Amino acid sequence: MEQNLHGLSNDKALNYLAQLIDSAHDQQSSEKTTLAFGEIAKLEDRELAPAEMALLYYFRSNAWANRIQEQGDQHSWNWEQTALQNQLLELRRALSHEGFYQLDPIRRCQIHTNLGNQLNSIGRFIEAIASWDSALAILPNFAMAHINRALGFESYSRCVYDPGHQAILALSAYDAYECALQPEALFESEENKRLKPKFIKYQEVIAQLIDVERVRQLLADQEQPLTGTRKEKQYKRWTLKNRLYVNPVNDACDLPIASQDVMTLPSIMEPFESSSYMPPPIVGFYNQLKQEYVSARFLLYQALHSDATHYSDTNVLLYNTLDYPSYGLSVEKLRAAFRMAYSLFDKIAFGLNRYLVLGHEVHRVSFRSLWYMPKKKTIHSKLENRENWPLRGLYWLSKDLHDPEFQLSTEPEAAELATIRNHLEHKYLQIHEEFTNSMSGRQIRDTDWGHHFIRSDFEAKTLRLLQLGRAALIYFCAAIHREEQMNQGGQEGKLTVPMSLDQWEDEWKF
Repeated sequence: MEQNLHGLSNDKALNYLAQLIDSAHDQQSSEKTTLAFGEIAKLEDRELAPAEMALLYYFRSNAWANRIQEQGDQHSWNWEQTALQNQLLELRRALSHEGFYQLDPIRRCQIHTNLGNQLNSIGRFIEAIASWDSALAILPNFAMAHINRALGFESYSRCVYDPGHQAILALSAYDAYECALQPEALFESEENKRLKPKFIKYQEVIAQLIDVERVRQLLADQEQPLTGTRKEKQYKRWTLKNRLYVNPVNDACDLPIASQDVMTLPSIMEPFESSSYMPPPIVGFYNQLKQEYVSARFLLYQALHSDATHYSDTNVLLYNTLDYPSYGLSVEKLRAAFRMAYSLFDKIAFGLNRYLVLGHEVHRVSFRSLWYMPKKKTIHSKLENRENWPLRGLYWLSKDLHDPEFQLSTEPEAAELATIRNHLEHKYLQIHEEFTNSMSGRQIRDTDWGHHFIRSDFEAKTLRLLQLGRAALIYFCAAIHREEQMNQGGQEGKLTVPMSLDQWEDEWKF
């Protein structure tokens, strides 16, 4: 095989590599996959154009996908899988490489789709939907993005406890299958096209579980103008567009029905304490998490839409440091939104530590440490192989925030979040306005004094952090729901007493 690569142009060498990886997959050949990794290493030593380098990352992700299949780990509940982690890393490297946008549209769709598939497999189904949507933004008829989007919505619907939400998510899956089954749907290979009868059966199963036309009519009835003042409607449209409502329906559509933060914890069973007939403390805990999230979301919205100096900033003496600094109440709202959103993750860790009785000391538990045995770097014995899909999603989300290798290959808007938070809380982070033409060519660099960001970049990172925080809140609810389902088996024959809770009315909030 040495001869096969030797003397080939970059283009032909990459084609040979693709065929080798496909052959290894078809034959389930560990030896050929090992050979492919060796060939990839040789190609890395060449002078590769940006598009060729992005393609090489994609091929290496496929080689790691072969490893997962060869090891029989496609459906494993092992939380820590080296091959899976490496596949994710390589897909993200391909996606974030400057050569990605030079690849042909089908290849770019394949990368987005594969990333979505892997995010979905580890329990990060909300971010998976965004990846499939990115593929469809390139080629709206790309069949495998529709198919995997359908599979993702099916899984998502099984994670939520509300029947109405389940039905709407299932309808999204049904419609995604329908798009993939249209004559104009683009299948990039005959092998995938031959799977169409299988997908027809999947769609038929959904039609047996829900009344498709009734759910569709329910959504059609919601196609009405948003309510509220002009400012309220503007805020709602922005929130819907960016999928920021704590509501699974917002992942399926941006209709008014999704413009409510209605997702709460599922029913929770706790031992009855005769001395205190009170709701489980976790209910109030989640109330607070959600309140902090929606307040951070609104602070970000205000920061993005501020166009005037606030009276609290008048007559505050500040010096011009000649680097276009950004000062004012709206910038501080932006900073506060970031801090509040970031704090949600450690608080979620606190709540899971208590709920799952993981045994971490309260003052030591964090979103970084929660998943491991106290003072060790091994997966916690109570979490290892635990069959809780959204809980595993939270574990993998923690890697994006705290794993240095993941941070280097993650999406630009999600990179450096932990570093930013550290500088905001403990050091110096300076935000600058966009440079004018007269400042073109001049760069702001980090110094010993602190971290520097152009305002638009910081805004993008704060928005992405809010989206991750919103996903974490939904994963948290879904993870608790799964735990309660698993716990029900031990409650047979025991007396249970229901306790209903009233809503906290809007007029009580001030």
